[in-house]
Formats: sequence, structure tokens, C-alpha cells
Amino acid sequence: MPTTAPLLSRPRRARRPGKPTAHKTRYVRPRAGGGRQKSKNRKQPAQILLGIVFIVALVAFFDQASIQPAKLLSVSDGDTLRVSLDGREVKVRLYGIDTPEYKQPYGSAASEALRGLVANREIEVKERDKDRYGRLVAIVYADGENVNRQLVESGYAWWYRDHATFNVPLALAEFSARRNDRGLWQDEDPTPPWEWRSKRR
Repeated sequence: MPTTAPLLSRPRRARRPGKPTAHKTRYVRPRAGGGRQKSKNRKQPAQILLGIVFIVALVAFFDQASIQPAKLLSVSDGDTLRVSLDGREVKVRLYGIDTPEYKQPYGSAASEALRGLVANREIEVKERDKDRYGRLVAIVYADGENVNRQLVESGYAWWYRDHATFNVPLALAEFSARRNDRGLWQDEDPTPPWEWRSKRR
């Protein structure tokens, strides 16, 4: 039986610099000057930062432009008042807070607290929404101070989480009132007004 001739292995050829092997990607010779050239379309960090600053300034401008002067007419309860806005009588519901109802503990005290914050002061409102009753939901300012936050911080209102979920200033104001037992937080377990209302429907 004839024997098979042994397989002759080819001599390995020396690899020249820059020549690709079978398992590597295609070799690309570097351009003159070294390194990969930067894309001309890539924005510089300074330009990006300038754009961000411009957008923030624009948002702040329009946010301030939405504040309108108003004249106080009356206080309805702890979180509602009537104002004259552009010659129209408007009922305003304070945004992001909820005060005790009249029949709840601190209900009348909350109304007196609101009256004390807005009476004989320069009033401004910043509209946020309109509720199902047609009331203007707004942040109210008295002599430049945020009345909504002041009511919460003094312990006469709750931070209304369902309607102002990510409002950090109101959250911190309530935390401060709770910690220092201000207003309604002097009670051991005060009932939020939304729970009080739901039990009476």
C-alpha cells in the first residue's frame, strides 16, 4: 500500500510593518501630523456652555414675565382669595398647598394667617393652572415674598404632594414646620384636609 508523502509546510513569510493579518481589521496609515483629525462638526465645550446659559436666562425671563400685579379684594379661606386682575375679579387658589377646612382644627387660624400675610401689601400672582371650578391656580407674592411657602412653613398648610410633587421649597417648608411643631403640627396626628374631605363625601 503506497505511503502518503508527508505534507510540506510553507516557510512563514516575514510580516512587513503595516501589513494586515487575517484576524485584524484593515490597517489605516496615520495622516500627516499624527492622530485622528477632529470632526469639524463637533461643538466646542465653550459653545455648549454658552447655549445652556442662554436657555436658562431665557426661561428665567419668561418665568418673571408671567408674574402679574393684582389687588386684594378678600380672603375666602386659608388657601383661596379674591383679587382684581386686569380689571377682572378673579378667584385664586394657592398652588401646591392645602389648608385645613373650616370645621377642622386650625381651619379658621389658617384663614387668619393668610389674611395677615396679604393684607395691606403689594400683591402679585403667577399663574400655574386652572382647576375644575374655574379658579386660577397660582403662586401668590406679598411684597415679593412667596405666600404659599410661608403658610406651609408657619404650619398652617400642608404641602399638597399630588399637585406639586417635585416642589422642593414646599417640601422643605413642611419639614421645617413639622420638626419645630409649628401651627397644626402641634397636634400629635393632624388629618390632612384631602383625607378629611374624602371621608365626608
